[in-house]
Amino acid sequence: MSAITLISDNLFEILIILMWSMVVFVPILIGVEKRIREQLKKFGLDEKFKIEIVNSTDKEKREKYVKHLYKKLQREGQLERDVDRLVRNDRIAWGSSMI
Repeated sequence: MSAITLISDNLFEILIILMWSMVVFVPILIGVEKRIREQLKKFGLDEKFKIEIVNSTDKEKREKYVKHLYKKLQREGQLERDVDRLVRNDRIAWGSSMI
């Protein structure tokens, strides 16, 4: 599986082209589900299109990622609440934690 962060409309268009040309993977988009669904409709893709949308509101995944990242960052003086805030607010940290 591949994790791609939705940064701009151009990246979204590239993703759509890749999905049509290579039906090998299920794309994972990180962002607000409503906004991503609107973009899918804009490009003519319906709800049946195979795509996974994730964001930091998934408490179970977030806790797992925070625990793992906190083990790495606690020696640098990071508090667990700071790591939790980082994972919640930074899509790059969230996407990196997924790997």
